[in-house]
Amino acid sequence: MSDKDQQPISAEQAAGLLFRTRSPDFRQIGRVNELMRRGDLKQSDQRQFTTTRRAVAEYLSSEMLRKQEASRTRQRALTEEIAAGRVPAPRRRSASKIGRGRQTSSPQASQNNPELKRVYRQVLNDYFLSVITVGRRSDHSAGNPSLAIAIRAGMLLGAMALAAWGLRGSVAQNLRPEHGWQAAGVERVRDAPPRVKKIVQDWIRVNRAQGELLDLLPATQRPGGKAVRVRLRFQHEQETRYEDSIFVLAGKEVLLHELPTQADKGLAPGPL
Repeated sequence: MSDKDQQPISAEQAAGLLFRTRSPDFRQIGRVNELMRRGDLKQSDQRQFTTTRRAVAEYLSSEMLRKQEASRTRQRALTEEIAAGRVPAPRRRSASKIGRGRQTSSPQASQNNPELKRVYRQVLNDYFLSVITVGRRSDHSAGNPSLAIAIRAGMLLGAMALAAWGLRGSVAQNLRPEHGWQAAGVERVRDAPPRVKKIVQDWIRVNRAQGELLDLLPATQRPGGKAVRVRLRFQHEQETRYEDSIFVLAGKEVLLHELPTQADKGLAPGPL
């Protein structure tokens, strides 16, 4: 750690580093003062309402970690909603490709490891401090285009490596076969009784021509025929819409088409 990294800098200087500008405005400077007042940005030990470059780097790394954790929390919540059948799964690769996918190690194992977290935070701190230091010295490299290009390329590679490390857990979790809701749906449609599948597909062809059959699931039985739960996807340009319905089959046609109840949603996937 360099002594210069711990030297006091004003709120205006810190705002210039945080907002990447040589002339921060009053709003940006006020934001930095508020961060110091709340304790989110550490103040210098030497003068009140001053900070250090090291503290700015630590704040930037904390913000990146916070955003990554928020992203993982959203992903976990979405996975639970999909598993419970309350939210349709996003479009993914075909079942055969997912089935052949490489097994990945659990991302939670690395994310919950205190030592790895400490090392990752330290790497982020050093990275952001390097960014700040290079920015401070950019004027010295301006006369040497090759050096300036090399510095920028190095910083870009560093950013890409850190982003890949931080996001690998959530990406791996998305691609794990056990979370392949759509893959399981493809298999259930494939293995459904031919009579049931034909009646449902004929109805879709006439009444939901743009719909794609995603899944066939058991449903609580209704009077008058066999009930099945049907999940469809509709793709129109950039918009994707899902439909979750109960079909009551009688003879060779759909007798009733209605929304699923909580009892339907509580049934575990199984043979029709």
